[in-house]
Amino acid sequence: MSWLMDDESAMTEPILIEDDDALRALGMKMPSSTITIRQISDIVGPDTPVEVIDVASQSELSRWTLDQWASYYEQPKRDKVRNVISLEVTETALGDSIELPRIVREMDWVETIWPQDVRVAGSKAYPKVQKYCLMSVARCWTDWHIDFAGSSVFYHVLRGSKTFYFIRPTPSNLEKYEEWSGDSDLQESTWLGDRVDVVYKVSLQAGHTMIIPTGWIHAVYTPVDSLVFGGNYLHSLNIPIQLRVHQIEINTKVPKKFRFPFFIRMLWYVAHHYQQKLDVIQRNPSKCPSETQQTIPENSNLDSLPHVPPRILSGLLALSEFLISQVSSIGAPSQNVNTEPKKLLSDGIDWERIPDPQNLARSLRQLVTSALSLTSSPDPQKKALLLEKPQKPALQVASRSRISSPAPSALHIKIKRKASNEPSKGISSGFSESESFKKPTSQHNDRPTKQTKLKQAAPSVLPPSKKDGATIVQKINEPPTTEITRGLRSRPTVDDSGQLVENPPQSSEMSEVEIRTTTSENRVVRQSTDELGRVMYETRCVRVVIEKVYFPTDDQTN
Repeated sequence: MSWLMDDESAMTEPILIEDDDALRALGMKMPSSTITIRQISDIVGPDTPVEVIDVASQSELSRWTLDQWASYYEQPKRDKVRNVISLEVTETALGDSIELPRIVREMDWVETIWPQDVRVAGSKAYPKVQKYCLMSVARCWTDWHIDFAGSSVFYHVLRGSKTFYFIRPTPSNLEKYEEWSGDSDLQESTWLGDRVDVVYKVSLQAGHTMIIPTGWIHAVYTPVDSLVFGGNYLHSLNIPIQLRVHQIEINTKVPKKFRFPFFIRMLWYVAHHYQQKLDVIQRNPSKCPSETQQTIPENSNLDSLPHVPPRILSGLLALSEFLISQVSSIGAPSQNVNTEPKKLLSDGIDWERIPDPQNLARSLRQLVTSALSLTSSPDPQKKALLLEKPQKPALQVASRSRISSPAPSALHIKIKRKASNEPSKGISSGFSESESFKKPTSQHNDRPTKQTKLKQAAPSVLPPSKKDGATIVQKINEPPTTEITRGLRSRPTVDDSGQLVENPPQSSEMSEVEIRTTTSENRVVRQSTDELGRVMYETRCVRVVIEKVYFPTDDQTN
């Protein structure tokens, strides 16, 4: 808690904790690293439905059970690369063996603010996102994404390894991400990392734990079969970015299934909690010691402190403005107003606890504004304390690493290789030993994020637009498919000038190669009127076939 309170940069950069024992001292519990996928199936229930991603076809497979998944995972030779990243195990025997470290539990709104009487075991009426089991086979790839509502992530590698690529959530980068994630054509043609200034690379090994702060854009590659336990949580330190990501999800039409469950309801609970807290502080200022005059109570959490830190106050101001905009035209349920907007908000407001949401939101804004005015001109003693560089706890100094240097972009690596004809050397990220940074290709069996996959898999109906005198009434982007085969090919010949020889010698040696053929199809439906006044619909189809042939290296042929 002291780190969260004293360090203004807390929870603004990814944190890698390599000291497993230190986290266990903070209350973290994990299953044995020897647990098998079959044992997980037996514990959770072999008939439990599970969402399985077929990475090559970029589609979600239906009607899979944990028993089927265990059979696939444990076979020595797999026909396809598949991934499971959304098995939530909170209310299972497996979940009982998992305990998140205290630093997470002391921040998580589900733990600190969500009403405990609403959180009933077996009920679906609360956000069950705290404990996920991720089972990935080698060569899985998860494309660029932000976790729903910008939630922070706790990520513990029990077995295997993971490679993360990070983009900082600056306003500019979030704007570029929104444009990219909302355009399936752009996703297919553009590597998001090439559109931003810096991409950071972090490698995680077994026993490592990563805490990903609010809103960080990231992609993940799995080099070897891996087992990970993680979870998502919202908190009070980064409210504005959480709201920004929520707006991105709205703008890019992310389906409700892929959003943080009960997000709006959670925001109202937060507003209710802090409105009551600030009201008490304002009414009884003498009973509430200042930020610099008190010690943190032993069993407190981030949202139960006697005072409200300025960083949280700033976030609450943004929250109050957001909620006011949500209910500006909505009255209390007893008023005779249009029922349709109320229906849209019915899942977002607990009317029993919050009978007058308009008044609550406006009261919160007034209380926060008043509290911020008091903190804007601190007394000399407080000002001196604020200017001092905070001392981090020993755990943070020993176990916490920050991103210190960027990974090179894929473009830079290509130029470097062409100029030197040598493999490029990766640049250390400050987290782990350096590895070559490569722009993922189809050989990694790219899998898009949930929102990306949905954009690619479903036909996108766009607003009509004019082009060449016709109206484009529909654009359909079919998801790309990849077929993997093996065969015999002769290696292409390049002459001394670096040009490909069109007709290589007939005596060229044949090699057994892996052939990956990716096919995508885009269709546009155009409406127009001919010279006779007849309405005509014209369908134009563009089919793209990309073939990649992988020849063995010299080491593999010897």
